[in-house]
Amino acid sequence: MRSFYDLAVIGAGPAGITAAIECISNAPALNVLIIDRNQAPGKKLRATGNGRCNITNINADGYDEAAAFLGRMGIPLRTCASGLVYPYSESAADVVDILSDRITEYGIDTSYGVAVRSIDRTSFGFTINFEDGERVDAARVVLALGGKAGPAFGTIGDGYRMARELGHSVVGTIPVLTGIECDGQDCKLIAGNRAHGNVKLFRNGELVYEESGEIQFTNYGLSGICIFNTTRHMRYDRSEGIGIFEIKLDLCPGWDVASYLFERRASEQKLASNWDRTETADSVLRGLLKSNLASFVIDIAGIERDCLVADLSDFYIELLADVIHSLEFQPSGIRGWKDAQCTSGGVSLDEINAETCESKLVPGLYIIGELADYDGPCGGYNLTYAWCTGLKAGRAIALGQ
Repeated sequence: MRSFYDLAVIGAGPAGITAAIECISNAPALNVLIIDRNQAPGKKLRATGNGRCNITNINADGYDEAAAFLGRMGIPLRTCASGLVYPYSESAADVVDILSDRITEYGIDTSYGVAVRSIDRTSFGFTINFEDGERVDAARVVLALGGKAGPAFGTIGDGYRMARELGHSVVGTIPVLTGIECDGQDCKLIAGNRAHGNVKLFRNGELVYEESGEIQFTNYGLSGICIFNTTRHMRYDRSEGIGIFEIKLDLCPGWDVASYLFERRASEQKLASNWDRTETADSVLRGLLKSNLASFVIDIAGIERDCLVADLSDFYIELLADVIHSLEFQPSGIRGWKDAQCTSGGVSLDEINAETCESKLVPGLYIIGELADYDGPCGGYNLTYAWCTGLKAGRAIALGQ
């Protein structure tokens, strides 16, 4: 490792790696260093998409630029009908290995397994002080340390401390793209069930977010991609208390459950004179919902599971339909940093040049990726932001902007 670099990138995730590669691609004469507390680059990236690496999304801002960069790196892409984009190999480990090879090929120096204690501004740029007492000087610094989500991957929020020490303000951070913990309902009774439904989030009675998709029921509450995206709209104000949010699930969207139950009742009553009919409320709902989820709904409606469909009153048919179309859950919080995929909040975007990612407060300092106050929905949006901000910073540094 040299004592002085034209550029030091702190953080070897997708944003940091991209910035280093893009910089030296446009200015091969520059000396570039990547620093990371992990023993190898891309630790969190290796786990992305359960190892398949949902690498970008055709609907994300900056998709074309991100896809072009990945193509230059030798990472062919596979696009799903939903817009999700994966490496053709569907291997996150392959993506990290390819980027690691490019770091070596471009002659980028690396210092892995070292943590940065502080960054000092100097007359020539910056001095980076390591926790082991060593230091290195650089004309420019890129902060790409990620947020606080997934601390097992080394994202522990130290980038926010460094940004604050250099004069930046940080919007309060919360974990997002994670599960929702719920009170009231006995969630353990339906844990392990899945349903394709619609999620509505209410804040103090007002609808603030809605999405359809697969809902997963867990011991603690709710999960699934549509639930993950809902957490982006659940910033709690401590002064308002826990009860400010309410979730309503439509377990059969687009299906008129009441009409269906009325038809089933009529059929049962018509045939009852010819032979005994034994279809119960529980059994008829199993045509719409999985067994213990159907039983859960019936219990909420206050109906005996062995109640015959032929004997259901109009009131209870309407009540069952209402529960299925508007099953209520009371969120008590969202899962913590360990389970979250992303961080909401970060270094204020008002203090970062949107075109170059350079700090408006500290010339020569660049802030990219999840460290900035950006969070997108599930499906490759956050990785797209990482690739694109890395490209902007790397290109700007190479061109001396």
